[in-house]
Amino acid sequence: MDYTKIKSDGKVKYVERLIGIHYCDISFVWERGLEMSYKVAIASTDGKVINQHFGKADRFHIVEISEEGSYQYIGTQNVVPSCNGGFHDTSAFDDILNSLKDVQVFLVSRIGEGAAAYLEQHDRIVYQAPYPIDPVLDKIIKDKIYLTDNWKPLREDS
Repeated sequence: MDYTKIKSDGKVKYVERLIGIHYCDISFVWERGLEMSYKVAIASTDGKVINQHFGKADRFHIVEISEEGSYQYIGTQNVVPSCNGGFHDTSAFDDILNSLKDVQVFLVSRIGEGAAAYLEQHDRIVYQAPYPIDPVLDKIIKDKIYLTDNWKPLREDS
């Protein structure tokens, strides 16, 4: 059996493949009034695999994860890639964040240190996870990563 493990290494979260090991099956007590949901931007060319470097991504697929344990595709947002031949302009990062202002979490295949630091400074969480999308989302939900990593929820009434 193949499981996915999310670990932290400084500013960027990484996803590793583990064979035959079940990781982080922890129960959480969460007091809530309204059901919460979380929007995630996924850097993917095909909507099936997380296969785009953050700086080279020209689109992000948006999914909404609910605490009920499900997720659904919301849509695709086209953006202007922030990497220009290895050079970055913070205004390009701003444009991406403005296009995805209700997204706190990014799933990418790779991200440079400068872009990761910029996202962190703007209260975003980024995971390097160059794997098929569905198993990564399933693992996030199963292990309630949105709680352990303190994702900022969006209320369904917002």
